Amino acid sequence: MYGRSLRERPGLRAEWAAHPEAIPRGLDGYLQEEWDRLRRAARAAQMEWERVEWALGLLTALREPLSLEDLRDLLREAGEKEAAAGLEALPGVLPWIARWLERAVDSRRTPIRWFHSRFREFIAERLQWADPRAAHRALGRACDRWAALPAGSRARAYATRHRLRHYALAGEWEGVWRGLLEAAYQGERVRMGDGLGLAADGEAALSGATGDLAEDIRAAVAFIRRRANWWETLGAGWEWEAWDELRPALSARGREAMAEGLRGALREGWWKAAGPAALRTGAALGGHTGPVTSVAFSPDGRWVASGSDDRTVRVWEAVSGRPGRVLAYDAALAGVGFARDGRLQVMTVDGRLFVYRYGDPFAPLREETQPGEGRPRRPPRKGARRRADR
Repeated sequence: MYGRSLRERPGLRAEWAAHPEAIPRGLDGYLQEEWDRLRRAARAAQMEWERVEWALGLLTALREPLSLEDLRDLLREAGEKEAAAGLEALPGVLPWIARWLERAVDSRRTPIRWFHSRFREFIAERLQWADPRAAHRALGRACDRWAALPAGSRARAYATRHRLRHYALAGEWEGVWRGLLEAAYQGERVRMGDGLGLAADGEAALSGATGDLAEDIRAAVAFIRRRANWWETLGAGWEWEAWDELRPALSARGREAMAEGLRGALREGWWKAAGPAALRTGAALGGHTGPVTSVAFSPDGRWVASGSDDRTVRVWEAVSGRPGRVLAYDAALAGVGFARDGRLQVMTVDGRLFVYRYGDPFAPLREETQPGEGRPRRPPRKGARRRADR
């Protein structure tokens, strides 16, 4: 409407230039008035404008609504000082933009929702950032801590879902690359039912990534697209499947990054399960009468198994150190370990492999060895006839 008026009345532009108050206010005029009011309120409250900008920048950078509590959980211990200062100022800023929100923020658990996306876009345009991508970078780094956030929390779900998107919007392609090669993170996204979304985040990064980063991202995206639709067949073994299949397709740097991520995931899982109680100074697990030759932790970090020259394997609860079953063998042990699905595996020096499945290592263990090379037949039950004699 206004464009047609300017074409039909050439003198109208000069008239408006001479009398700005005659310009139809419209939405942008309203937003500008609200912005000026916000700045006046910040000056009256003697609040540092840089902190106000960070508070508003965090709100405009969020990809979905979060509450003040969720934001605090997300940014806690993230090491982002400017973002933390903005979060501290946010409760004071919210009343000034209350008319721009869908609903009043009456508690720290109320999700903060914009009434219209145009309000968020207007604020993002008005922020005088030295680095316009700073908020996305800070949120991306905070999302790197997704595994440390409480399970089932909104903050963890947000960090898991939007970690790579924040890095992409910040233009930090290495952050996308690092997250995409983290097998535990892949498994979490797939278990959330967002495997194809993870692949889409990786594909979006190909527009800016180059060299080995781009090739590694392309290989990871192809692997995820192949596996995400039938992840249930992998169960808890997604991380190891990624290690076996994806790692050979990566660059040397990519393989090292994936190995470090997997080691970190195993350490984190054990620490969550065992905690500081399992690392008591002077704590010792005893019982073997000979030198201990091998030790293994279960994949979930709950159990510890050890093999010894005394031809026994002992299992302990990692947290309490409470002893479990003792398994004795008629030959020296070559090693003890756990499979991806948590089964205990014991190898003797004469080539026999014993596999045990258990839900609780203190209950009787059931031998599951099968006939074949290196796998002895289970002894027949007492009174059972051989198949050939029937």
